Amino acid sequence: HHQLHFVYARRFLETNGVNGANASYITQRMIREEFAYLDAFDAAIVFSEVDREALTEFCPTLEISISPFPSPEDPTSAAVPFDQPVRQFVFVASEAHRPNYDGLRWFMKEVWPEIKRLLPGASMEVIGKWSRPAQASLPHSEDICFSGFVPELLKCLQKKIMIVPVWIGSGIRTKILAAWSASCPVVTTTVGAEGLLGKSGEHFIVADNPSAFASACIELSQNISQLNRIAVNGLELVQKYYSLQAVRKTRLAVYEKLLSTHRKAK
Repeated sequence: HHQLHFVYARRFLETNGVNGANASYITQRMIREEFAYLDAFDAAIVFSEVDREALTEFCPTLEISISPFPSPEDPTSAAVPFDQPVRQFVFVASEAHRPNYDGLRWFMKEVWPEIKRLLPGASMEVIGKWSRPAQASLPHSEDICFSGFVPELLKCLQKKIMIVPVWIGSGIRTKILAAWSASCPVVTTTVGAEGLLGKSGEHFIVADNPSAFASACIELSQNISQLNRIAVNGLELVQKYYSLQAVRKTRLAVYEKLLSTHRKAK
């Protein structure tokens, strides 16, 4: 099951404005190594159609199947309804993955002040492992708390809005699957939503610059009807395609097809 590293590397360089000779050399070497590695295989499995298209162009002779990653949390049986506007936001990730750090820093510096200006009383919880030095290096806000690990993630997501401000990555963002499983609406970027089934405005909200991201968070927080619609739609989508049972069925079908092809070839 392959995650596309050449896509990650390209986005890292573009997002961080890295254009030095050493960075270019390391990236090009990694891409060549990835191609050589994949060339030793007859088939690969990826998480989404977006990944399949990119890998098909990268390795034209490789047989590629799609099998989504399962939600890290079992979806709830029914959506938890919103009966009033939301002023609580949540970010789920650890500092260990640099795109998470960069995304949270961008949000706290560029987006959060505008949300606070127009939505007094708004607060945010950061769930995941963040060291004291990492917390201290981020813009300070008394309305943002770091909770560390939480044993019951779904309960911590319900009746909140998850923000997923990421620009680097490949595959799919499992934190969004967890949000859907908790019927928690999501505001994210184009890259954050990449590879996932669903549409902006129906299963999540996509925004790619500070003003648009802040506006999306504020407008969604005040629209009870939209909060409930997105919560229900996201839960239905994860139940149908990303639950462990659904992913198991898809994956077994992929394996059966590959094994059948291999047996015929013999």
